[in-house]
Order: sequence, then C-alpha cells, then structure tokens
Amino acid sequence: MFTPIQKIPLTKLLTLSHNKLLNDVINTLKKFDLDAMRLKDSLDMLMQLKPQLKKLEVSHGKHPLTKEMKVKEERRLKLCGIISTKMQLHMRADAVGERKAVKLTQHIVNRFIVGIRKNNQDVISELIIRFFRQIDEEKELQEAFAELGFQTYLDELRDVNVTHWNMFMERNRSVSKRIKWEDKLIVKKNCQAVLRNVFDTIELKQMLYPDIDYNHLIDLLNGILVRFNKNINTRETYNKKRAEQTEQQVHILSVDGKETGSVVIDEKPKKKKKVKQTTEKVPKKKPNTPHLKESKTQKQESEVSGLLNILKLPPGPKI
Repeated sequence: MFTPIQKIPLTKLLTLSHNKLLNDVINTLKKFDLDAMRLKDSLDMLMQLKPQLKKLEVSHGKHPLTKEMKVKEERRLKLCGIISTKMQLHMRADAVGERKAVKLTQHIVNRFIVGIRKNNQDVISELIIRFFRQIDEEKELQEAFAELGFQTYLDELRDVNVTHWNMFMERNRSVSKRIKWEDKLIVKKNCQAVLRNVFDTIELKQMLYPDIDYNHLIDLLNGILVRFNKNINTRETYNKKRAEQTEQQVHILSVDGKETGSVVIDEKPKKKKKVKQTTEKVPKKKPNTPHLKESKTQKQESEVSGLLNILKLPPGPKI
C-alpha cells in the first residue's frame, strides 16, 4: 500500500530550522538498512549538504561599535557648533587686536564647519579631515586659531574624528567577515531542493519496489514533518494577530492640555452607520383656481351659443 510523505512549505522554514530538519531526517534514515531499501544515495546527498548549513547562523543584529560611534558623532557635531558659534562672537566683537586672526580663520570655518550638520556622517568625517588638513598646511592658521582660543576645541574635535574613523573601519572589517544574506539564501534553497529530492525518491522507491516495506520509515518522517508544519502554522497565526494589533490607534493622554507621555493603545473607533430617516412625503396640494375653470367653461359656452345664433339666422336673398 502506497503511503505518501507529508507535504510542508519548506520555503517557510526559519533559517535555523533547516539544520534541525536535515539532522532529524538523517538520524531517521540511519535507523534503517538503506542498502536493502536502495536509499544509500539519498543519505549521501544529505550528508554532503551538512557542511554548508554552518553558514545558516543566527543574525548578528547591530554591531557593538555602532552605539559607541553614535556617541562620537553627537560629540563632534556639538564641537563643530561650539567652534561656529565662537567664530560668530569674535566677528561681532570686532576687536582691533583680533581682526587679522578672525580674517584668516573665518573663511575656513565657514567653508568646512558652518552648516556641517545637514550632511550625512561620511561627508561630515571628510569635511573635518579636510578642515584639519588645511590648518596643518598653513602655520598662520594654526597661530590664528590659537590666538583666538580655539585650540582646546580643535584638539578634541580632531581626536573624536580620528577615533570615530578608526571605529568605522573596525566595524567594516568585522561586518565583512560575516556570512552574506545572499549566501545564506543559496544554502537554504539547496537544502530545500535536496530534502524534496529525498522525499520524492522515497515515494518513488516505494512504488518501484512494492516488496520492500517503507511504511515504518515514512511514518517516522511524517511525524517529523507534521511537527515542523505545526510550528510554521503557529508562527503564521501569531504574526497575523500581531499585524492586526499594529493597526490599532495610539492615543496620547493629556492633562490640562499637556501631554503626559503615557500612551494607550485602543481599537479603532467603529464608524456609526448613518441611519436614513424615512419621512413620508406629503403631496403638494394644487391651489384651487375655480375662477380659471369657470372662465374656461364660460368661454366654451359663448362659442357654442354664437354658432347656434348663426344657424338660426334666416336665409339671405338669392343673388
């Protein structure tokens, strides 16, 4: 008697579930005499696939250096703001002894530092690097900034920017060693294809060799597949409920018109259906115009009487 193998959506398996399912199938097959059942090749295919599944690792999430880099990014923007503001104060003060130094430093600050916040982090890093490169190339600029009291802020800005750049490069080197998403996808597709091939092969062998009993093997495999299918269905049900919850409205509580910051999630208010009020239409009464009817009747009667009078006239003389 032919016993089919349970069909499950292998494409919906979680990343780590591929390794678990593959090992369960391999361990199940090893319990039988595969040479007698002509399934040795199927086990070999599964075993060859095992080394590739090492690439299916848990997602790394955010890199540990990302949070530290964020702190450095905020600090260097704050320092740029201090330098920009300090330069504006010197310009407004217009002190006679500082005019030459202000004239030398104003242009470079306006060029590289003023409005730097509007750029992305990569551009900010490059602008600060070029800012210090120009200062290092001109001794007069270094003396002018020192004269105006910028040295403390410049030293810290340089140190913060260098530290941020080193963190950025270290993070890139670390991330580049991770398994790429495309490689994981290829491994998962290969695993799914091999599993389908093995299941189809077992069903085919069952039909080709009816004298060999495959029922016990198929029952064990079906038990495994039913369990994985149940996990898939449970996860989909949970995701569906979670998606429905995100559609709820969020209301911010307020006291005396000020937001308290507490949030209450409530269902969307149901729109009330408008009930059409049925009102009986009262037919409009036509105005009574008896004088019009009488005049019309009188006119008809006068016309008839006129005809009758004509008929009653005596015949005229013959000509």
